[in-house]
Amino acid sequence: HCPSRLGLRACRWQRCATRAMGDPAIAAVAAEIHARYGADGFVVAPAGCCLFGGRDREREAEGFIDHYRRFRTRCTALSEEPPPVDGVATTWNNLRFKSYLYLPWLYHLIFDNDLLKAAARALLGTDDVVVWSTDWCVKPPAPLEARASPAAGAYFSWHQDSTYSGFGADGVTVWLAFSEVDADSGPVVLKRGSHRLGQFPHFETGPGDGNMLAFG
Repeated sequence: HCPSRLGLRACRWQRCATRAMGDPAIAAVAAEIHARYGADGFVVAPAGCCLFGGRDREREAEGFIDHYRRFRTRCTALSEEPPPVDGVATTWNNLRFKSYLYLPWLYHLIFDNDLLKAAARALLGTDDVVVWSTDWCVKPPAPLEARASPAAGAYFSWHQDSTYSGFGADGVTVWLAFSEVDADSGPVVLKRGSHRLGQFPHFETGPGDGNMLAFG
């Protein structure tokens, strides 16, 4: 299968004191996320924490994943259609960015999510958080004849998200998986404590080696 995840990038609108959170349980989780993020530079969702905040979390999660699969299938079909005479071609690369602007279910997942908002406010130290962008990261599988090679198929090289956003400490990224990912399919790998080393130089990647990043 194609490992699929959503990258949500938010930034601080202005620095100000945060208001007290109404739900003590959400406040406690947000405080834990803030502490872990400061120590490690990243946070894996705490045990029992789920960004799908409805009463029936499993059913709600399945609903969002079904929405994504239909969206991905439709985008693939559109990409195979002849390009228009005038205007922008409808391709996956054009549709995978900022899709919360035209997908109501994704807008709901992001903006009607108290836990997600509380975590962002705690991490950025402000009540005023701006969603700068979202992007779908989907790695196509390697051809069957090439899977014996560890370097086969598409991959994301080591990088810092701040290279692309330019926000530095004023921005934060949330990765939300929309497919099952194991060691063979290529999970996200993070370097604990690297946020204390500042911005590293990144270089433009060449075509043809499978790297899905422009700079890495």
